Amino acid sequence: MSQMSLQEGTSTRLNRVKLFTKLPSMTTDPQESRSFGAGAAGDLPTSAQAAPPTRGERLRYRFDNSLFKSPASFLWWLALGAGATTGIASLVWVGVQPREDRSAAQGFFDQFFDAFNVIFFGNGPSMATWTDRVFSLVCWVISTALMATIIAVISNLISERMEELKKGKSRILESNHTLILGWSSRIFPILQQLSVANENLNDPLIVIFAEMDRELMDSEISSRVGDMGKTRIVTRTGDPSNPRDLERAAVSTARSIIILDDDDSGDAAIVSTVLSIRACAPDSRVTIVAEIDELDHAAALSHATDGQLKAVQSQDVIARVTAQASRQPGLAAVVLDLLDFEGDEIYFTDASELVGKTYGDALVAFDNASVIGIFGNAGVALNPAPSTVFEAGDKVIAVAEDDDKVIFTGLRDDLAEVKAARMVGEVAPSPEHIMVIGWSEMGQAVLTELAQFL
Repeated sequence: MSQMSLQEGTSTRLNRVKLFTKLPSMTTDPQESRSFGAGAAGDLPTSAQAAPPTRGERLRYRFDNSLFKSPASFLWWLALGAGATTGIASLVWVGVQPREDRSAAQGFFDQFFDAFNVIFFGNGPSMATWTDRVFSLVCWVISTALMATIIAVISNLISERMEELKKGKSRILESNHTLILGWSSRIFPILQQLSVANENLNDPLIVIFAEMDRELMDSEISSRVGDMGKTRIVTRTGDPSNPRDLERAAVSTARSIIILDDDDSGDAAIVSTVLSIRACAPDSRVTIVAEIDELDHAAALSHATDGQLKAVQSQDVIARVTAQASRQPGLAAVVLDLLDFEGDEIYFTDASELVGKTYGDALVAFDNASVIGIFGNAGVALNPAPSTVFEAGDKVIAVAEDDDKVIFTGLRDDLAEVKAARMVGEVAPSPEHIMVIGWSEMGQAVLTELAQFL
């Protein structure tokens, strides 16, 4: 019984397997290939299997690998291509050559070498013997190697020269230019203002010398400054604190020098740059304007340069303008109009015609400018007493559209009664309430400025 039951069970299972294997053919197209669990089994469907590479693809693959395997491989392929191309052209030339031009004593190889010699070497008919031909081929190889070497050397020299020009390592051969040393975000408004100030000059030039890639400087200036009018800009890469590098910037022939603070190194870089300028041009008296944070450093550098350095404490200026603008809204616009080169500006002009005259006389002696003070040995005196007398060497401080507008037009005796008139009386101050929101390094300077008026 047990044996019969085992046979029946086995037979039943076989029948089920046969029935299961026939199910696909009963429910699907016989031409369709089915895949059950292809991802798990590792068998890809027939439609997803990649076609085997062709002979051409294999040759292309091997050629690409061998071409960039080494420089020698590239040269071998180049020689093979040149030889095959020239050989085919030589065979064509032999085939089209008239029979009457061929020598009866020449065989096929002689005619082939004649064609090869004409096409490849550019010579006339070949030599008579194979010794001459081999010698000609050796001479060609040597001359080709020499010419290739010469061309490579010349090309390398030209490439190095072009790279040097791109890096900005060449000297500046200009004069009477504005020299900007260093790089910071404040260079862009400075360039814009200089372009406006240079509108009345012939061929104005600005030279920028900084530790920055020349191409990057040119790109930044082009994208953030725009049209500079008549003003030309020349950029050079170098260390402004290194006298050897700074010699390339033509310091001694510059009209003025501006030193920018990069905001990271403090006054150390400024001090080094000023000393480098003095080393390059010890006898130069060109005006140097530099951003300096510490007042003590500014005083020391001004004394060391005998007044040649004019220090600008940008943080202090911003703090003082901020303090006054908080008391008088609109004052910032007035200050900006006086400090930039658009509209009217403040100028210092020699006043030799006013020596011995009073400040009251000078107020009405300039038709196209407004006199606001005197600059003399004692320093700047804004709106002094009308009886103040001009001495030799004093300068007039005036507000005008441009420096060529501050012209002495003569004394006006007919205005003697009104030219020295002053306002009488004082206006009672009113209480001021100011709220300070936030704090920064300029906070103390703002409060110090406000304390004088509150």
